[in-house]
Amino acid sequence: MLVGYPRFFVQKIIQELATVILGALNNIILPSNALAMLFPTQEDAERCAEFVRSSCPEDHLQIVCGVSGRDAGRLGDDWTCVYALIHAKESLPYAKKFWQHTGSGISSRRAEHTLSLFQKEGLHICYEPFVKIPLQKLESEIDHVRFEKVCDGAGVSEKIIVRERVAQLLSDGPTGIKVPLTDVFLYPAGMKAIYDVYRAMMLVFPQRQKTVTYGFLYVDTEKILSRFGTKDSIFYGFGGSEELGILEHTLSTGTEIMALFCEFPGNPLLKTPDLKRIRELADRFDFVVVCDDTLGTSVNCDLLPYADVIVTSLTKLFSGSCNVMGGTATINPLSRHHAKIHECLSSLFVDTYYLEDAVAMELSSRDFVQRVYTTNSNAVIIADILERHESVETVFYPSLGDGKSLYDRCRRPGGGYGYLLSVKFKHNSDAIRFHDALNVAKGPSLGTNFTLVCGYTLFAHYYELDWAARYGVSEHLIRISIGMEPASYLVNVFNKALGSLKTTPSSICSGECKVMSLEQAASSSKEALSTERQMPSSQEEHGTTDAEIATSPLEQSDSAQCDNSPCCSPADDTNNTMAPVGDKSDIGRDSSSAPLDHQDKDTGTILATEPRGTADCRDSQCSADPCSTSDSSRTLVTESSGLTRVNSTLASSAGQLSDIPSSTVSSSEDEHSSHDVKTSHSNEKPDADINGRDARPEDCHLSSDPPAKGHLSFKKEPLPGKPSSKKHSKEHIHTPGHAPDEYVNIDFSHIDEKKVLRKMDFRLIPALTLLYMVCYVNRGNIGNAKIQGLTEDLHMSGAKYNLCLMVYFFTYCIFMVPSNLLLKKFRPSRWLPFIMVCSGITMTLTGLIQGYKSLLLARAFLGATDSGVYSGITYFLTMWYCRHESQLRQAMVFSATGFAGAFSGLLAFLIAKMDGIAGLYGWQWIFILEGFSTVVSAVLSFFMMNDFPSTATFLTPEERAWVLHRLKYQNYKGSGEHVAEADRFHWNHVRAAFTDWQVLVATVMFWGIICPLYGIALFLPTIINELGHNAATSQLLTIPIYLTASVLTILLAWHSDRSKRGRARYIFIPMCFILAGFTIAIVASAHGGLPIVVYAGMLIATCGTLPAFPGNITWLSSNLSGSYKRSAGMAIQIGVGNLGGVFVSNFYREEDAPQYLMGHGLEIAVVSLGMIAVIVLRVGYARVNKKREREGNKRSYSLSQMSHMGDRAPTFRWFFRPIGGFSWEVIEDTLFL
Repeated sequence: MLVGYPRFFVQKIIQELATVILGALNNIILPSNALAMLFPTQEDAERCAEFVRSSCPEDHLQIVCGVSGRDAGRLGDDWTCVYALIHAKESLPYAKKFWQHTGSGISSRRAEHTLSLFQKEGLHICYEPFVKIPLQKLESEIDHVRFEKVCDGAGVSEKIIVRERVAQLLSDGPTGIKVPLTDVFLYPAGMKAIYDVYRAMMLVFPQRQKTVTYGFLYVDTEKILSRFGTKDSIFYGFGGSEELGILEHTLSTGTEIMALFCEFPGNPLLKTPDLKRIRELADRFDFVVVCDDTLGTSVNCDLLPYADVIVTSLTKLFSGSCNVMGGTATINPLSRHHAKIHECLSSLFVDTYYLEDAVAMELSSRDFVQRVYTTNSNAVIIADILERHESVETVFYPSLGDGKSLYDRCRRPGGGYGYLLSVKFKHNSDAIRFHDALNVAKGPSLGTNFTLVCGYTLFAHYYELDWAARYGVSEHLIRISIGMEPASYLVNVFNKALGSLKTTPSSICSGECKVMSLEQAASSSKEALSTERQMPSSQEEHGTTDAEIATSPLEQSDSAQCDNSPCCSPADDTNNTMAPVGDKSDIGRDSSSAPLDHQDKDTGTILATEPRGTADCRDSQCSADPCSTSDSSRTLVTESSGLTRVNSTLASSAGQLSDIPSSTVSSSEDEHSSHDVKTSHSNEKPDADINGRDARPEDCHLSSDPPAKGHLSFKKEPLPGKPSSKKHSKEHIHTPGHAPDEYVNIDFSHIDEKKVLRKMDFRLIPALTLLYMVCYVNRGNIGNAKIQGLTEDLHMSGAKYNLCLMVYFFTYCIFMVPSNLLLKKFRPSRWLPFIMVCSGITMTLTGLIQGYKSLLLARAFLGATDSGVYSGITYFLTMWYCRHESQLRQAMVFSATGFAGAFSGLLAFLIAKMDGIAGLYGWQWIFILEGFSTVVSAVLSFFMMNDFPSTATFLTPEERAWVLHRLKYQNYKGSGEHVAEADRFHWNHVRAAFTDWQVLVATVMFWGIICPLYGIALFLPTIINELGHNAATSQLLTIPIYLTASVLTILLAWHSDRSKRGRARYIFIPMCFILAGFTIAIVASAHGGLPIVVYAGMLIATCGTLPAFPGNITWLSSNLSGSYKRSAGMAIQIGVGNLGGVFVSNFYREEDAPQYLMGHGLEIAVVSLGMIAVIVLRVGYARVNKKREREGNKRSYSLSQMSHMGDRAPTFRWFFRPIGGFSWEVIEDTLFL
């Protein structure tokens, strides 16, 4: 091979830069035979030098120096500096291994930029002393104008956009896991990402020595594990269930590993690893799972529930146009090792991604999602055609065979099975004939926008054929990367190639082996394209023995396939030229007019040009082979034993090739002319469309309809994700990860829903109930303290006492919204216990006060600390439970109110007997002991609480995914649209909550419940005491009331969550009980009735107040979409609603005792107002829903826009019925008929 992959063969422009540097240094210190290997950082160059020293048997010259096109004072501060490892000729094989396997070299764009500055400013060399050397005229023609904006910082925003695009694609999965931008690391190559991740693993687990390679992976991954680290890698080449059993046995014996590396699916056999079982082993034995999703893509698969780190080669289909390299490493935010991995990877990470490469990557990846769906569809059709042919023994594709269930477990709704497939023929001669007859591009790469085929072992494992065959990689395996050509064209091309086999003795089919039409192929592929998931089934895999599980032969020899194979060996290792290559096409230069093939002037090798211009860069992270492209955009056509020269060139069948639509490969190089980096080739016209008009590349992308045969398929509309204006808008940066019109629910049918809910209830509810119980005791114990002599001992009047009650609610309301916003920022398990500790300390110090002013201040501070407890708990529950499940859980927590009331009365009764101990009054001991118990409870809750479903350790990864998925899409299922709920903070969400009509009406409804609740909590002991009972008896008589109400609260909520009747009735009916209870109390008091009748009225009122409260909170939270709007809206409802406590503090005045007629009357008025609000809210919800149903789900908004619209989206449906629709008439339902 004379022209090859840029990470295996040094590109011409880089060679020229190395020659210039060597020429400058040669006049100073170097012998004539010295060579240079160029790196972007000094650390990379020094690591290469260390590797050479440890590998080379002899000590040869090694010098690391920095070279810049700017003055020496700025050396290393900008992108013009490169670092050269100067080494002897004898060290070249070792230096090349490091450069090749780790992906640490510089890109040709960076080399060209550096040479451009060398011409203008001279060469600055960081070697004592600094030397500036004027350069002679360079061989290459350098475009100085092209780099002006790069020097000014163009490309910085594109890096962010690319990272955001990767993060958004991963976050758009059905699990709802959000990947922050800080967890996405952008690298200049996919292998560089893997290399850094592996180095980070050695820092995460410094005491461990072993890693696991699971499955037959890209060979460079194995080399990294075996050559550049601990060199103690365990290789499981079959990637089957039996090997997982062996791994489990190995780990159970005490062997510790740092990480398991795998691909999803594998290359080239497309085997799918059992990630669920791997995840279980990782959780059990504490290691990291690193998964490469380049072939599956994040559009098709969601690996976040299983992988700790996801590495991706952006060089493949993400770019697709073969003109730029790149890679990412993304840390799963849910990983148990997230913090440590992030710390270690950040310490190693150096941003060496060249700015102009970032511009090219951003441009070429804009329509990535669309290209994935197109190649998915094409690949399924071709796989089906191949599988049906008699000459074919096996087609390796994820949708075929036993591995389909494992793939489907991770497949996204609407996702496909990828663009890569391999085929094994029954006879080797058929494989050769098929390869030669297949009229598509021939080359060893993959993920290109055009179809690319290669004989796999010609480019990988050439000297390990027997070893590769042991793991199922046949010598004559044909690997096919499916492109974006029209399906009709591909079906025709593959049918012709298969038809060439019918005349051979090895493939006689007696007329039964027929080629397929496009319609037949598409029809037969419907099952594979279906988005219905199947239950996982066990895989039948190759068996293996302990003897077979060994390090690959690569460890036994340094003869790597890319170093010495016939197809990959350098032409001349002595001068490090590697390969004579053609001139590089400048960015923006039109290459579509180039001939389809030509002969290399130096070597005579026939080279074929790809359908569109490509440049120098293509990563090989997921292909165990070098790439066929070079700086001159040419695809290699090989000649080797086993495969003949392909029709001399691709162009020898020009008549057939003319059917390939050139537009199937978009030239991102041309698109440079439309972006921030302008080219100097403005005089060259862009491609013309089919009407003869000049078509701007930035306006052109693939049409959804197949183009006319032989014509370009340009459609005059913006690229996906491209802003309408020249300035980038963040609204358009994120590429949606949804398949249009194909989005259906992922199948979690194998999840035991009741079991998961029981686990959640057991782990969440007790801690929350404990917190709210102690908070409620703190809030209401001033009522118990009053009847123990608080007002008398502090010489307080009734007005001053009421003022102490009022000030609590002022601070309680003011700090509620900020507290809820901070809850999510600081995590519930930290924030809620923290504010409860503050509350407990405040309560304890309240027991030491000596006067009215001290009590007033203490109550104000207590309100501030208590403000975030109940609102935080209610909001916290909405992050775990769906809206038809939340009322029962709200009730279970809120029932603590009743138990707290009963407990508080009993506790006050007992503590009051401590009156006089240590010189303190009984009411002081109430504050001190209950405050201390609050601190203890808060500390305990810290260890009991879990934060979010995404980080719940008591749930399996699949259970976490199920919980997140149903929460994310619960608000839209009834509408036929599946729009993810927005989960990013913006102040607009907070402002929307303040102006939302339903929040205002729900707050009025809240007053109708909270006022009676506070009236009972603050004054029930006093009311009972005024009926003629002593203080101790009054405390005890509150217990039956609260216990009865608590039981009814849970029962009513349980029935509400399971009933088909509307949520409104479960608020309205208890409010009728509140109305009846206070009416009985006021009538009995006014007519001098028996105390028992007043007591009964208070019992009935309490039995209505407590059951109505959870439904009131749950109803609003169910109808606020967007987690931050819900957080703010709930805080507003509870905060402003709690201002009712200010009013209630003055309802029951001392001068109105013992009848309290005014207090009971005002409670009746507020409850009546709340009942009207229930009706208004219910009717309003029904009308909006019917209007949206009537208008239909118009697709005038994108899924992303509807997600941000929240409950204002046309797909959102207000929730007022737990199960079923809203077929009953509004009036009938409101009147509960």
